[in-house]
Amino acid sequence: QAYPLQSFIDLYGKEDGNRRWASALPGEAPHPGMMKSERSTCSYVVMGSKKGGFPVTVESRARGKTVTVIHNVSGDVDALLRDLKGAVGAGGLVREGDVEVQGDHSSKVEALLLKLGCIKGVSHTNIAAALPSAKPAKAGKSIARLDKKAAQPPR
Repeated sequence: QAYPLQSFIDLYGKEDGNRRWASALPGEAPHPGMMKSERSTCSYVVMGSKKGGFPVTVESRARGKTVTVIHNVSGDVDALLRDLKGAVGAGGLVREGDVEVQGDHSSKVEALLLKLGCIKGVSHTNIAAALPSAKPAKAGKSIARLDKKAAQPPR
């Protein structure tokens, strides 16, 4: 639909005329052209690396401890830490703007960031690799052998 500029400003409060960036009114479905991360309710944003990778690394600390570090976080880092600690079930802290979670939880962290839609700048190939793959269904065990055994007369 094409809206006149004034009615567009009344509806969305934006003067740039770009409906893609407009936020939906309460009770109204968001514009389909809006990206998932733009529709999210996160108070933080995690930006991908320069080459489009996830900004999640696993580092080792003193005494052999491993930590998962999330770089390039902007916004409310304490809210990100709270969400990660709850989802992973491990302790963590904010150090120099980066979020650290105790243990090697890189796959869980990547999946959570994708699920929440709070990550930007990650290439589609990396996103596809991070998504959990559907496991093929196992072929059920054949019970024909058991049926034959049950049909035989007892010894």
